[in-house]
Amino acid sequence: MDRFLMVVLILGACFAVVTWLLHRFVPRRAIKYLPAGLAVIIAVYNIILARISSGGFDALARGILAVLLFFGACFGLVTAIVLDIRNR
Repeated sequence: MDRFLMVVLILGACFAVVTWLLHRFVPRRAIKYLPAGLAVIIAVYNIILARISSGGFDALARGILAVLLFFGACFGLVTAIVLDIRNR
């Protein structure tokens, strides 16, 4: 469980850094929400594939990847909202 938590925190930090870099260097305001949105879309896609899969470890791997992407999307979304509030 400790390793999973470390993976989630590292992935969340990566999403936060990418969101901050987009906020810093791209003039469009809404572009910083792109990493979180893409992560949610890919996570939903992996959940759908895991549900229709015939079983085995493929479905398990896709489920774990979907959970990790949802956590990453949450970190990215929170970072984008904090940056928006801070820059008002």
